[in-house]
Amino acid sequence: MKSEMILLIGIFCCILTTVNFTEAQEKMKVLTEKEEIIVAVSASAARGDQIALKAALASGLDAGVTVNEFKEILVQVYAYCGFPRSLNALGTFMTLLKERGGKDVEGKLPDPLPEGKSIDFGTDNQTRLCGAAVKGALFEFAPAIDEFLKSHLFGDIFGRNNLDWRTRELATIAMLTAMQGVESQQKAHIAIGKKNGLSEEQIQEILSLVEKSEKQDASDGGSFPLGKENTGFSQYFSGKSWLAPLATNKELNVPIYNVTFEPGCRNNWHKHTGGQILIAVDGVGYYQERGKAARRLVEGDVVEIPSDVEHWHGAAPDRWFSHLAVECNPQTNKNTWLEPVSDDDYKTATSEKRTDNSMKTFEVSDKVAVESVRYKNRYGITVAADLYTSKDLDKTKKHPALVVGTPYGGVKEQGAGIYAMTLAQRGFVAIAFDESYNGESSGDPRHVSSPDIFVEDFSAGVDFLGTLPYVDREKIGAIGICGSGGFAVTAAQVDKRIKAVATASMYDMSRVNHYGWEDSMSKEEYDKMLDDLAVQRWKDVDNGLPQYNPSFPEEEAKTQPEGIDPIYGEFWEYYAMKRGHHSRARGGFTTTSNMAFINFPLMNYIETISPRPILFIIGENAHSRYFSEDAYKRAAEPKELFVVPGARHIDLYDRPDCIPFDKLTDFFSQNLK
Repeated sequence: MKSEMILLIGIFCCILTTVNFTEAQEKMKVLTEKEEIIVAVSASAARGDQIALKAALASGLDAGVTVNEFKEILVQVYAYCGFPRSLNALGTFMTLLKERGGKDVEGKLPDPLPEGKSIDFGTDNQTRLCGAAVKGALFEFAPAIDEFLKSHLFGDIFGRNNLDWRTRELATIAMLTAMQGVESQQKAHIAIGKKNGLSEEQIQEILSLVEKSEKQDASDGGSFPLGKENTGFSQYFSGKSWLAPLATNKELNVPIYNVTFEPGCRNNWHKHTGGQILIAVDGVGYYQERGKAARRLVEGDVVEIPSDVEHWHGAAPDRWFSHLAVECNPQTNKNTWLEPVSDDDYKTATSEKRTDNSMKTFEVSDKVAVESVRYKNRYGITVAADLYTSKDLDKTKKHPALVVGTPYGGVKEQGAGIYAMTLAQRGFVAIAFDESYNGESSGDPRHVSSPDIFVEDFSAGVDFLGTLPYVDREKIGAIGICGSGGFAVTAAQVDKRIKAVATASMYDMSRVNHYGWEDSMSKEEYDKMLDDLAVQRWKDVDNGLPQYNPSFPEEEAKTQPEGIDPIYGEFWEYYAMKRGHHSRARGGFTTTSNMAFINFPLMNYIETISPRPILFIIGENAHSRYFSEDAYKRAAEPKELFVVPGARHIDLYDRPDCIPFDKLTDFFSQNLK
C-alpha cells in the first residue's frame, strides 16, 4: 500500500426510575445527576424561585425523574417551607407538564398507608429515621407540635412509599439549606440523612450545590464569572441577563464578555457593523439570523456572525445559557438594536419541530416518541442521547432495550437515530447517544476522541436504561456503527450487563491508527507518525488548546471535490452532502487523539464475550469489511457474519433498504429474552 493511502487513512481516522442510581456511583460517594437535580428543585421551591424551579424540573424529567416523584417532593415542601411555597411550586410543575404535552413518565403511586392511626406508625417512622425516640423540652412545652410532627409529617408524608427516606432527606436538607434561620433544623436533618444512607461527601455536595445556586439555580456561567446583572441593556432583553467583562486590557482591542441568560431570556433583533463571535460555554441557547431557522447552541458551539447581519441569541425556554461574546473590529464596530423577538417567534424558533442544527437527517416516524435525555458516565461527563419508544409501548411492563452508538465522527441525529427509531417501532426501548466531548454531550476540550471514554459511554447508556421503570435490566443489548462498533464490542468484553452485541460496517480504530490501512504501515512511517504527534503535543501545550481541523464544511456541500479518493469520497457523500450532513458532525477529532488509539488496542479479548452472542453486519462492497471478517474469526461462538448484497460501507449508516432490520430484530428478540 502506498504511503499516500496510509496518509489518507490517517486523515480519515481523525475525521471520524427511582432516584437511586447504580451501586458503582454509590461507592464513589457522589450524587447522581437525578439527585443533583432534586437538590436544585428542592432549593428553588424553598426560595420561591419559579423560573429556576421550572428549569430544574424540566431537566429532571429529561433525566428520568418521574412525575409522581416530583409531586412527592413538592408536596413535602409545605411541611418545611409552608403551603404558599408548595402550592406555587406545584402550580409551576402543572404548567410545565401541560407545555410538555403529556410525554413524561408518571411513575409509581404510593401504596395505601398502614392501617391504624397516623400518630402510631408516624412515631415508629420518626424513631427509625432518627435512630432513637425523639423527646425534648420544646415538645413538652408545645405537645401539639409533637403530635403534628409524628402523625402528619412522619406518618402521612414519610409514610408514602413511592419516595424512599434517603431521597426525602436529601430534598429536606436542600430545602433547609436554601432558607435562612433554620440552622438547627438543618443540622438535625443532616444527621438523619447520614443515618439513612447519605455519605458525608454527598452531604457536602448538597450544601455546595445549594450555595452555588444562590444567584442562579440552574447555571453559574460555566467556568467564567457571572458578573453583574445587565441592567444597562435591560431594555434590549426579554428577561434577565448578567454581564462579566473578561478582557480588561484595552490596548489589545479584543473586548470579550461572558453573557448569561436566565431561562427564556433573549435579546432583541440587532446587528453589528463589525461582526461578532459567540462561543457557547454553559447550558442551552439559541441563535437565529433574520429569515433563517434557529440554531440550537450547547457548550463548545461557535457562531461567527458577519457584519450587518440581523440576528438574536438567548437561552432555551427551560435552561440557563452562557456564551462568550467577542467584539470584532472594535474601533469601528457599532450595534444597532431593533425590535424584540416576539413570544410567537421565540416559541417557533425553540420548538422541537425546529430545523437546522438540531434537525435529524431522517424523518421521524409518527409511531415513536422521541425524548432528549442526559445522564453522566463514570468520568462525570454528561452524555446527551435521544430516547426512542413506540407510542403504544405499555410502560407498566418491562421491555428489552438497546444502546446505539454513532458512526465515527457522527452524531445521534444521523444514522444511530435511524437504528434506534426503527427498532423502537419493533418493541425495543432504544437510545442513540453522542460520544463524550462531541455533539451535544459535555466534555472540554471539544472534539476529543478517547477509546476508553467512548467504550465507557456504552456502559453509561446501559446505566441509564436500567433506571427506566419499563426496561428489563436483564435484557439490554448494544449496537455499534462504524467506529462505535469497536467500542460496543470492547464494552461487552467487560460489561456483562450487555447481553448481546451487534455491529454494522465496523471499523477498528485502534488497528487502523497503529498499523495503517490493511496493516500496511512501515516501521519508518510509524516512527514518523509518532514524531509528528510528539511535535503536535508541544504545539498544543504552547497554544493552550489542542489542534482540531474539521474535515467537512459547516454548510452543506453540493458537489464532491475533484480528484477525491474513492474511500474519502464515500465519507464526503455522507457527512458533507445532503444525504447525511449535520453541522455538529464536521468530522475530525483533535490531532493528538490518535495517540490514545495507538496505545489502546480495542477488542483484544473479544473471545471472552462468549457465551453472549455477537452479530457482525457488513456490506458486500464495503471497503471496511476486513475489520468485521477478522473480528468474526477471533470471536468465540455464538457468532454470525451477515453480508448485505451490494452494500457499501456508508449504506449501512442510513439506508433502510440495506440495513437488515429484520435480522437485527430477530437477533435481539432471541437473545434478549
